[in-house]
This record gives sequence, C-alpha cells and structure tokens, in this order.
Amino acid sequence: MTERVIGLDIGSFAIKFVEVELKGSSLTLTKLGQRTLPRGAVISGEVVDADLVAATLKELLASADVHTKRCVVGLGGTRVVVRSLVNPDMSDSELRDAIAFQVIESLPIPASELVSDFERLGAVETDDSKFIRVLLAGAHESVVKRSIEVVKRAGLSVVGVDVNSLASARALQNILGEASAEVLGDGKNPRPERFAVVEVGSDVTDVVLAGADGVRFVRTLQVGGGEITKRIQEITGCDESTAEWYKRGGHLEERNVTTEVRDGVSSAIREAVEQLTQEVANSLEYYLLQSDDLAIEKIFLGGGAGLIDGLAESLCNRLSLNVELIPTSRYLDLVCDDAVSDSDRKLLTVSGLTALGLALWKAPSATKGSHRINLIPKRTAYRESIRKEVSVFVLAALLVGVGLGVASVQESHALDANQAAADALASQSSSLQQKIDSLSNVSKLESVVSTLKGEVKSDLQGSISWSAVIAEIASVTPSDSWWTQLQTTQAAVGAPASLTFSLTGCSQQAPKNWLLALSSLSFVQNEWVSSSNLAPAFASGQACPGYSGGPGLGVEDGITTFSSTATLPAGFSSGRALSYLNQVVNR
Repeated sequence: MTERVIGLDIGSFAIKFVEVELKGSSLTLTKLGQRTLPRGAVISGEVVDADLVAATLKELLASADVHTKRCVVGLGGTRVVVRSLVNPDMSDSELRDAIAFQVIESLPIPASELVSDFERLGAVETDDSKFIRVLLAGAHESVVKRSIEVVKRAGLSVVGVDVNSLASARALQNILGEASAEVLGDGKNPRPERFAVVEVGSDVTDVVLAGADGVRFVRTLQVGGGEITKRIQEITGCDESTAEWYKRGGHLEERNVTTEVRDGVSSAIREAVEQLTQEVANSLEYYLLQSDDLAIEKIFLGGGAGLIDGLAESLCNRLSLNVELIPTSRYLDLVCDDAVSDSDRKLLTVSGLTALGLALWKAPSATKGSHRINLIPKRTAYRESIRKEVSVFVLAALLVGVGLGVASVQESHALDANQAAADALASQSSSLQQKIDSLSNVSKLESVVSTLKGEVKSDLQGSISWSAVIAEIASVTPSDSWWTQLQTTQAAVGAPASLTFSLTGCSQQAPKNWLLALSSLSFVQNEWVSSSNLAPAFASGQACPGYSGGPGLGVEDGITTFSSTATLPAGFSSGRALSYLNQVVNR
C-alpha cells in the first residue's frame, strides 16, 4: 500500500513541512516547504498565538498544493523531556505497568499534567542479556493539546506526536544509511556508529547523542541563534533577512559594510558562539563522564542557525572531535521526487532535518521495535476512535439507504437480501449505541475518582521527590563547578521549598555558569548567588583538577567557593502516592 505522510516542525522562526510517500520499504520525498512566523507566535518551541500559527500553516499548505491530511507533528522546548532507562525485558503491556513509577520519578513534570510514552532500544550487554534500554518521553499536556489544536485548525489529521530531537536523530540515521563514503568525507570509516546531533534553532538548541541502538541522551538548551540575529540588527540597523546572512559570515563579504560595523558584528557573533559552545560542551561532557559505553565519533551540526559563522570550528576545538554539517545532498538525490525544485532541496539541506524525521515516523526503518513514541493524549485518541466509528456508521447508513431505493424497482427476491442487510445494520447500530451509552459511565467514574483523590490528598500527599529534583539539577550543573553541600527546607506540605547550595568552582566565571544552568530548569525559581570568594591561582597555588594553575594567571583564575539559593514553587510539591493514583487513572 502507498501512504503519504506530512512531517510538521513548528519552530519559533518558521513552520517547516516535509511530505513523503511510503510504499513498502521505499520512500519518496514529494513536497516540502517553509513559511516564516511572526516573532512571538511560537516561543521556545511552544505555540503562543494559536490563531496566527494555524492561519500561517494553512497558507503554507495551500501554496505548496498539499492534499495529504495525515501528519506527524513535533514537540520541542524545555517542557518536553526525554530520558533513557534500563529495565528487564518484557512485553509492551507489562513494560508500561513496570515503568509507571519510574515515569513519575524520571520526568520532572507533575503527574496530573504529564503525557508520556516509551520506545524500546537495544538490549543491554549483560551475562544473560535479559535487560533492555528504554527511552521515555514526556510533555506537559497543555503543550501537546495546543499543537494538535493548531494542526487541526489548518485542516490536517494528527496521526502521531513525536519529540523534535528524536525526529532529528531518526532523519540523520536514514541519511547515514544511504550516504556514501565520499559524501561523509571519510573513506576509512564512512558511517559513524556513535554520533551527536547539535540542532541550533532560533530560541533553543537540541543536543542528541545516538548509538547503533537509538538515542541515548537528549538535552534542550535555552540558547539559540535568534538572539544573535537581534543583536546584529541592533548594530547594523538592517532587516532580519540581512542579519541572518551576516550571521553566517555575509558581513565579511559585503563591501558596503564599514569597518566599525563589521568588527561589531564579528564581536557579537564571537561572543554568541563562545556561549553556545560552552553550553553544548557542558551537556556532552556531563553525559560522557557518567557513561563509558558511548564514545562519540563525530558531531553533526544542523538547524536553521547551525551555519553561524565559526560555530563548527569552535565546537571542534573545544571538544577535539570532527564537526561537520549534516550530509543531506546525496540523500536528497536518492529520495526526492523530480518535481521537488533545487531551491526546496536547499531549504531541506539547511533547516529541514526535524521535519524530515517526523515524516519518517511511520517508515519501516523507524519502527524496528514493537512500539514507537506517540504523545497524543490517551483521552484525545479515544474520542477520535469513537468519532471515526460514528462516521463509518453514518456512511454505511447512507449507502444502505441508496441500496434500498434501487432495490425497490428490482425483483422481489432482492428485497429479502436488502431486508437482511437492513437488519444487520440495525443490529450494528444497536451495538454501537450501547458503546456510546457506556461512555456515560465515564463522567460517573470521574466523579468517583475526584472524590477519592480529595479523600486521599490530605493524608497521602507526601514530600517533594527530592531524588528527581537533585538528579535534574545535577544534570545541568556546569563542568567547572561541583557541590560541597546542599540544604533543603519546606515549611509545610504544599508550601514553596528552598534550596541552599555550597559550591566550589574553577574560576570567578563559575558562579555565572551555575546561574545560567539553573535558569534553564523550568521548575527552579529565584536562583541567586549570595556570596563568592576567590582564591587566585597565582596567590594560593591551588587549581582545579585538570585546570592549569600557577604563576602568570589572571585574577579570575583559581579556586572559587560560593553559596547559592533557589526555590521550588508551591505547585511543584506533589504526593507520590497521589501522583501514582493520577497516573493509573489517566491511563
């Protein structure tokens, strides 16, 4: 069978789509396109102005003459989380029950707001090989519903909701599977088995580590190329498109640019590249320090802002790894329909990786396991299934009605056959009506559940899940700082909680890096450094392990001890027993 599917990437800068035709194990890329969104319509991957985004998407699909309705939409931003776990191997239904507690503990999202799903990865190498690696994905339900709402307003039907970072890794794995040694530029080892993908967007940057068995690590950084564009516009007074060109090195080619403006743009780009490089390096080094089973062979750079002047070289120097742009040219030659223009192919080469991966969500190469991640809320999916059954029933009734009208002028023995068909339809209608009537029990069950929750809440609402909080903060702690002490206080259950850290850093820059890391966590508030003390390297002779100390260093180098405070909002406090109850009921 032939099926066409649209992959839809709704980013802060633009909406991008890719349409593929799947036929057995083969695929053809038939259409693609992009339309820029007004600033503020989408922020950090989340839809803010649903009306504006839906109208823009509808215009984009109309201009590209897209008739396919089935689509897979991607989610991004800091309120979408991916984690990797190791579990005993078992069936999908057993696995879903087994990880119910782990989902709540591993994903820093309140259970009442959580939409989650899992995907099997490869087996973990043990003596008996009875363990598997599981990829968990979760998002706030409001984020998912808003994206689905926008897509439906544009006339599309959502068949899947995936995570942008996972889609990017999926697309790159397909490209690497098709690309030759010449395309990858490495004849001895043309296809890396372990790689990282750094997708630089307008507001956020996704860092993904993947191995032969799938994605191992995902981190979303609250830094992107949009701020550089704004800074260049401030310096030069140019429009956004010109600033985008300057960001990629165009200011060095433009003859009409003054030396002062050229130097200002270069300085702004250099500062942004240094910050982005530091953030990416911290994330990769954090994972690699904890895991000895995934050595990165190569870093692939992508995203609309991935062409920032000097970014590839900076990452290469900082991480001592080969960094290159995603090699899409030969892949497009293999899979693109002849009707796809060169300009559209160029668009996909620059910023269409995520949309391509979303379109490949149903491709055979993307469904090796028995289950793939789909973040459509379960209640939404159930309503859709009932709506489809009712639609089929109405259509069948119309068809039978037409058949009966024609049969009235036929011979008498045909009337008996039509009467039998009508009886069968009546029986089917009665069965369907019973199913619809049974839905009335849902409201009753919801009332019972609500009552039970109220009774249990006062007794079983426990303390904050500190293991999840500590793990999440540790995951973003910069590599140039480490904790020496952590104190937590909470006046009462449900009240805001305070955290007091004592830390040691490698330089006077360490407190700043710590605050930037804390600010990337959506559930941490009021982050602050209350005190900082520097023992200069040239004065004390002290230095961090692996950090060059000794005479001649500046005043910012040495051992820095500092204290920091932060709070967790009242809404973050939730009982573990109550959370598990919500999880079981919502399933």
